[in-house]
Amino acid sequence: SRPASDGGTASIYASEGPSFDVYNCAFLDDKHTNANINVGYSKVTPTQTVRIWNCTFVGSTRNIKIGGTPDVVDIRNNIFKRTVAYDVVQVKLAVIGSLTMDNNIIYGPDASRAVHDGVGYRTLAQWQSLSGQDANSCWADPLLTNVGVGAPSTWDITPTSSSPALGAGFDLSAYFTTDMDGNVRSVPWDLGAVDVP
Repeated sequence: SRPASDGGTASIYASEGPSFDVYNCAFLDDKHTNANINVGYSKVTPTQTVRIWNCTFVGSTRNIKIGGTPDVVDIRNNIFKRTVAYDVVQVKLAVIGSLTMDNNIIYGPDASRAVHDGVGYRTLAQWQSLSGQDANSCWADPLLTNVGVGAPSTWDITPTSSSPALGAGFDLSAYFTTDMDGNVRSVPWDLGAVDVP
């Protein structure tokens, strides 16, 4: 994404129904006002499928906001790290029937604001109980190699050897087999955009 872009709603804003897949992407220190990825408003297309897989999000903006009326929402193997004390992700309760959300790291300064469900803030445990989602997800610092120092273009989002992202992913090799650098992903899969061999 474009960290130099100030303002605007989102890096990716899917309004009224286009389907899309986002995988192996890094969203670093975006300055958008709403979310890095925002799915909003009711779809006008016949079907809408939204898949967000193996992405790494680090910054002050809400990482994702899922609303509208998508038919399928699949959010797996991501690292979500917000650097200010607001909700890390927002997933409205109305989409739970269409949602598969699991094997994610969700982390920020305020554990009581892990997820906003469109009604209120939830810890990860509260969200898991309420939604039945994210059973294999965790609230933990992802321990990336170098983020937050210098320009985002110089950051290294590779998980360190003690990162909870290592081996915590769901195998999505039916859809893609490499990481953002083109390296073949090892099994078990790592979370985030960069695989550690």
